[in-house]
Amino acid sequence: MKTQAVQFIEKLCTNVDGLLTFVTGFTLQSIHFSLVSNDINLIPEKFPRLKNYKDSVFFTKTTAQIRVETCILVLANLFYLITDREDLL
Repeated sequence: MKTQAVQFIEKLCTNVDGLLTFVTGFTLQSIHFSLVSNDINLIPEKFPRLKNYKDSVFFTKTTAQIRVETCILVLANLFYLITDREDLL
């Protein structure tokens, strides 16, 4: 059984143009950032897609492990939508 939050994200990604692309890119960049450097000061330079969010709670108050787990969970729940889009693979 999927949670209300996952169902909400799925509906948004299905009905809002560009959101699936954004969510996929954001989660992949967040995973990359968390595994490679985890230094918030490097975000604008090395991870430009994340620069508008570098001061968010997601990056400032969570550990790299929690960020990676959260992003993998999001990608796993959106997997069926992502695999239908060749540009996201």
